Amino acid sequence: MTSSSRSALLGPTPAARRYFQQFLGELAEMTDDDMRLVAAIEPMDQGALLALGDAVYTAIGNGDAPLSGEGVAAALPEGLDGAGLRTALYITLMNTVTRELEIESPIEARAVQGVWIEGNVLPRLGHDHLVLSARFSLDTIQAPKPPDTFQGMVDLTVERLSSLVELASQAMMGADVDPFETFEHKDCEKCGHLLQLHVGFESWDDVMSEHNAWCPGGRGA
Repeated sequence: MTSSSRSALLGPTPAARRYFQQFLGELAEMTDDDMRLVAAIEPMDQGALLALGDAVYTAIGNGDAPLSGEGVAAALPEGLDGAGLRTALYITLMNTVTRELEIESPIEARAVQGVWIEGNVLPRLGHDHLVLSARFSLDTIQAPKPPDTFQGMVDLTVERLSSLVELASQAMMGADVDPFETFEHKDCEKCGHLLQLHVGFESWDDVMSEHNAWCPGGRGA
């Protein structure tokens, strides 16, 4: 399958966006099925995450084929549909990237901040490193020409993130630097989310079109 045809099969699900919300310091209410994915994926080590990501990415590339019941894929709920596979891909990618960069994982960050998952609600988890990892992982699954392999997705995300994570580290230690200064950004006037020009978006019209599809400030308008 070519990168362009694979791109048509990818894209962030509402559950993936809700998972991202927690790193912006917002509560994120998930469904039972979503939380099963979070509980299964977040504790995995790097080797298991890479194997799972490869299995999920392959299944999506094969037209949402069923996951094999063997190996790490057996840890996921049975009968995942297309949305479930895409949510699993995002959570797996984001957690793989944090381990690749040797920064706190979501589980570790919750423990440090003393916040815990209650029921189906992910707690607020404002964290410079994690919001960067989560945002750029979201970008990677929206790229017009995504890599052919899951490892390629990880490498692309890590490459783009490395310098920004270093800036974020300096900022967390008190240095007068802005980890977002290397690319254009602004806040959404309706919901306050940080919006940026980066991979997959060539203009602010592209950014706003994508954001308005899920902007919480636009609900009920």
